[in-house]
Amino acid sequence: ANRVARWLLDQGVGPESRVGVFLERSTRAIVAILGVLKSGAAYVPLDPTYPEDRLRHMLQDSQAQVVLTQASLADRLGDLGAVSFCLDDRADELSRYADDNPHRNLSPENLAYIIYTSGSTGLPKGVAVPHRGLPNLIATILRDFAIEAESKVLEFASFSFDASVAEIFEGLLAGATIYVVDRDTAMSPEALAEYIRGNRITVATLPPAVLRLLPNDGLDHLKTLISAGETCPWEVAERWWNGRRFLNGYGPTEVTVGCNWQVVKERLPEAKTAPVGRSIHGARVFVLDARLRPVPVGAVGEVYVAGVGVARGYLNRPDLTAERFLPNPFADREGERMYRTGDLARVLANGSLEIVGRADFQVKVRGYRIELGEIESVLSHHPSVQEAAVKAWDSENGDKQLVAYVVPAEGAELDVDALRDFLKAELPDYMIPAAFVRLESMPLTPNRKIDRRALPKPEDVGVTLGEPFEEPRTPTEELLAELMASVLKVERVGARDDFFALGGHSLLATQLVSRIRDVFDVELPLRDLFANSTVRKLASLIDERKAEQVKLPKPPLEPAPRDGELPLSFAQQRLWFLDQLEPGNPFYNIPTALRLRGKLDVEALRGSIHDLVRRHEVLRTRFPDDGGKPRQEILDDLEVELPVVDLSGLSGERQEE
Repeated sequence: ANRVARWLLDQGVGPESRVGVFLERSTRAIVAILGVLKSGAAYVPLDPTYPEDRLRHMLQDSQAQVVLTQASLADRLGDLGAVSFCLDDRADELSRYADDNPHRNLSPENLAYIIYTSGSTGLPKGVAVPHRGLPNLIATILRDFAIEAESKVLEFASFSFDASVAEIFEGLLAGATIYVVDRDTAMSPEALAEYIRGNRITVATLPPAVLRLLPNDGLDHLKTLISAGETCPWEVAERWWNGRRFLNGYGPTEVTVGCNWQVVKERLPEAKTAPVGRSIHGARVFVLDARLRPVPVGAVGEVYVAGVGVARGYLNRPDLTAERFLPNPFADREGERMYRTGDLARVLANGSLEIVGRADFQVKVRGYRIELGEIESVLSHHPSVQEAAVKAWDSENGDKQLVAYVVPAEGAELDVDALRDFLKAELPDYMIPAAFVRLESMPLTPNRKIDRRALPKPEDVGVTLGEPFEEPRTPTEELLAELMASVLKVERVGARDDFFALGGHSLLATQLVSRIRDVFDVELPLRDLFANSTVRKLASLIDERKAEQVKLPKPPLEPAPRDGELPLSFAQQRLWFLDQLEPGNPFYNIPTALRLRGKLDVEALRGSIHDLVRRHEVLRTRFPDDGGKPRQEILDDLEVELPVVDLSGLSGERQEE
């Protein structure tokens, strides 16, 4: 990170400069972020899954001086006109720089990062966050979340979402170990649970939509679990609070990640969802009416947040900044501002805050904050669309589902696939509506605005943009249609029906892929479902894969020869390297003592240990070093010495010593 920082300094980067970070989720991305911050600049995370137009806007709007990337993504940056530096291809160049900390004169008001959130104009807006609030946030997290040097912290959130800021720096500043989960694993509840289990993760922050689906067996080591990103239903909290510290948190990007959280361990009868507690140290949270007056306990008002975490505002959007960042009428000092969140909440009798909804057209779907107006703006630019509205509905499985309502242009034919592809070119996957409903005209209020409350439920509308129902024809189609209907919780699914058009999303997709694996004994990557999302296409792919399995049976697993040169596994390499740094350090040894009662048969014990060593190769494996390159050497036999010390002649006290 220090070398990255020094390279950036050579490019003229400094305080208030912006540097893009266009990398897959990895430890390399964390190194890049640290390098940017050490240079004094602000980092701008760019998600590789975003469409080109969105990335282009973010680069142009942030005026990123340079973009740190990797070779596999560099070609995309060329199309966007950005100056890039590939951390993997140019490692030799970086190695020429000194690795000590560069000293920069920074103030708490200097910019730390810019994170882009959904915007109502059709373009994402950049939230400019200074350093000021970060030390307060992380210090409070370390205290309340009980994170220590021995902790294992899961880095789950995409770097383009501010939850990643907390995950990275709570781990680093505690001296803990950070585990960066890749996108495919993060998208699969089963794979994510196995990752948490296999790495014995102790601290994780996950949205309720993930916690609802994540298997919780064998996760006793997960001692601190934070629910954040959207309101947490009681049934999710109850599923996870036993045997661990379960916290429910709240905070928009505009207030530096979080401003409220609390431990949740029992239901409150007066709260419909798990509350988010009181404001943290350094933050002040108000629930106000339309005239900025505090509402009574139990009454619903809008949430405003003041304190050290309040962001500068929206980059290049002084109008929107003035609208959302207001003078704080309750401030102790002049010039303090508060952020108008748009969230509706009420203060409970015990002083805790319960989030109850939104005051505007912004919603949260599976933890993602979405401006419905942004989707409407893009959709309205399609030539066959005269007018569009988007609404979020609660589905039967408890998730929110985006539904687009479309009034067609005169004489236009509406094609749902064309509309969906049009949106995908501009918006991330999580902003694509699950269903499209055709209307002859929009319902209007008396003042001629769209009456969103009168927009019909998709199932109540006679004409829906979608394929006409067609019965499945083959046994695979029939069984697959049943699986889809079960996962989506719908009555029936036809051969031409699209999984995502019926309300499917990435988390439900992982469930379907898991069911397909169990029922058809076929392993399908998640990307295959995205590329073949109708019953007919997916059934055809399943049949192809099953035929390939018959033609090309998997070869039996054969043990590797033991007389050749055997390389170390990654885990063995790590421990070997640590042993080179501190030879003989017993940190990874596990000493134990057993008390046996009765007469000890020393020869039988010696023979048992010998049998144990003979049975398990790892107990008779050495790691010779050939010129700095370690290898495994498995001995055919190994005699383990068993020293015997007879203490029978000593007193009881001396024996215990």
